[in-house]
Amino acid sequence: MQPTQRCVMTTLAQVDLPNDINVLKTLVRENNGNFGVYAEIKRPGHLKVGDEMNIQ
Repeated sequence: MQPTQRCVMTTLAQVDLPNDINVLKTLVRENNGNFGVYAEIKRPGHLKVGDEMNIQ
């Protein structure tokens, strides 16, 4: 449906990972700040590694 924009929360420490502002800087530089998508399931089913799928 639309890209998922990331914010400063991606730079905060997570369990055993330290704060890292480079995470957000890299997302902005490499992918316009996007890191994922909001999607809608059109037809339920099962996927496994190696299956093909279409994103429209």
